Order: sequence, then C-alpha cells, then structure tokens
Amino acid sequence: MEKALLFLLQDTWRPAIPSLSEAQIEILDFFVKNFPNAYTPYAVTRVTRHNTSTAYRAIKQLVNYRLILPTPGKKLKATVKGALALLVLSGDESYVEQIKKMWGTTVKSRVLLAYLTLLGMAVKHFGFTLSEVFICHPAGSIAYVTTYLTEGSPVNFFALQNAMEFLKQYREIFDFDKLEKLCINDDMCIKYGLCNENVSKKIFKRF
Repeated sequence: MEKALLFLLQDTWRPAIPSLSEAQIEILDFFVKNFPNAYTPYAVTRVTRHNTSTAYRAIKQLVNYRLILPTPGKKLKATVKGALALLVLSGDESYVEQIKKMWGTTVKSRVLLAYLTLLGMAVKHFGFTLSEVFICHPAGSIAYVTTYLTEGSPVNFFALQNAMEFLKQYREIFDFDKLEKLCINDDMCIKYGLCNENVSKKIFKRF
C-alpha cells in the first residue's frame, strides 16, 4: 500500500518540484538529514565534496526555492519543502520520517503519504509550485487541502480515505486571512518577506 501511495505522490508532485543539480541535492540532503540543526554556508562547504563557489551557488538557489531558509540566528536550516522535494525526486521513504519530524506528527507513514498526495493534488489544481505554497507549518497545508475539497474538485478516493487520520488532527478550517497571519509570523519568514526570488539577496549579504 505504501509503495502505491509513494508512486502516486511522486506522479502528483513531480511537475511542481524544481529541477535540482547533483550539488543541490547533496547539500539539501545534508540539511534535511540534520534537521533541526542550522548551518552557515561556510560550514556546509566543510562537510561536502564541493568547492566553496559551487556550494554557495547551490545554497543560494535552494534558498530561492525555499527548500532551506534562514533562522533568526542567521544560519540556514531545511524546510519541509526540502524534505518533500527529496522524497519526490528519489522515492526514498526515509524522507517521510524527516517530514514527520518537521511537522511534529506521529501518524503512520501510510497516512502521511496519502495526505501529502492529497496536498499535491490541491497544489496542482491551483497551479502552484512547491516554492510558492505556505506549508512549513502543517496547518498551512490544510488551507490548500480544505479549499480543494470544498470546491468539489476531483479527488483520488484511495488517497483521501488514507489521509483522514491526518486531517482529523486539524478540525478547524483555516481561512486565507488566518493563513496569511500564520505565514507572516513564521520564524523563518517574517524577517525575509514572502516567497520570492529576491529572498537570497537579503540573506547572503549577511555571510
């Protein structure tokens, strides 16, 4: 069952995932597997096989994609988007455990895979990319899913049925005013503005 859900998740999310180079994947993997630890770009160059210029370019693009983000301490750490991107690109189910840690959930892997698939359907329906959606907090993801379901959009019943355990954790339906307040108060977003390609310009001045 989990394999079937994983294949469905990959197929659903793949169009929304940015294309990543080998260096970007390796560096992102380091950040994701070491979450919630945060690192400076220089520290990352010490633990990867890439030279400084390659590592800095890769990190800058990962920030633009919102797969890693700055902390209030002026270091960088992985976001749930980073773990999701690696899950989709690699099909490695170990990233499911990282998403659980980032979202603070203890649901079964089957349940989370189904929910992420349902979320991918909503993201695809609304025409967003992974970089654009506010899903660092699980409640943010609920706003997309509930809107998608409320609109009566086509839903894969297999995914919906298995995702119900996750959805039951969040009984309040977030409207978009609440979602906006939630996102702008996120500790990794408030100091650096909305999700846009200029965010790295603000960050890399600090290093």
